[in-house]
Amino acid sequence: MTQNLIKKAKEIINDYDVIIDVENQTYTAVSGNFCKLVDYECVNFLEKPFDETTEVIGGDRKEILQEIVENKRQSPVELVVNKKDGSRIKIIGYGKVIEHEGKQYVVGKITDLAKV
Repeated sequence: MTQNLIKKAKEIINDYDVIIDVENQTYTAVSGNFCKLVDYECVNFLEKPFDETTEVIGGDRKEILQEIVENKRQSPVELVVNKKDGSRIKIIGYGKVIEHEGKQYVVGKITDLAKV
């Protein structure tokens, strides 16, 4: 993640928590709040690829991300991650697509948590 991308993200959602790389299907934690919420070391979330523990609200994650990209609108986003203690937690929020250096990213804000 470059400083320019982070600056651009702040213009969209000032207190964002995560950036999702649409093309590579990865997400990067960009706030201490994200790490505190899930009781996890921040480094373990950097460029973590989407896998079977990662979900997006409303259907297939690729379709939902594409819908966000096509409609250029905020859309609900849901990630399921494993905590250090072995339990799983669902992180619920919303995202807005941005473009940077020819790539598309979803800037996400966490709004709620749920145990899985």
